[in-house]
Amino acid sequence: MLHRSNSLTRIMLIGLLTVTVAGITGCGSRNGGRSILGTKIGDRDVKASLDGGAFISSQGDDAIVTFSGGKLIVEKESVKLDGKELVKLPGDAKKVEIDYTAGKFTVTADGESLLATELKK
Repeated sequence: MLHRSNSLTRIMLIGLLTVTVAGITGCGSRNGGRSILGTKIGDRDVKASLDGGAFISSQGDDAIVTFSGGKLIVEKESVKLDGKELVKLPGDAKKVEIDYTAGKFTVTADGESLLATELKK
């Protein structure tokens, strides 16, 4: 009887773990998660928090962020999306933050909001 009880306990434990893991990770389709990125260009920190997969790199004085919405280039005095200027930046900004959540795109420089818009793709 002890052997059967251990088997039953083991089966119940596996079932409980399966339900717990499914509850934590969710079922169905996933949106690819969230990317939190950062780089330093000279004395400027560039941070990006975006839905889905993304990459950040630097090229000269620019930070380049590639994500599902396109290609962002953070230049010294502007942010461009796919070559089109989205917003001007103060040339002396020390911290530029970009957020892309559920289609809403925001840019801040040194804590000041410069842009909040829906991305139309």
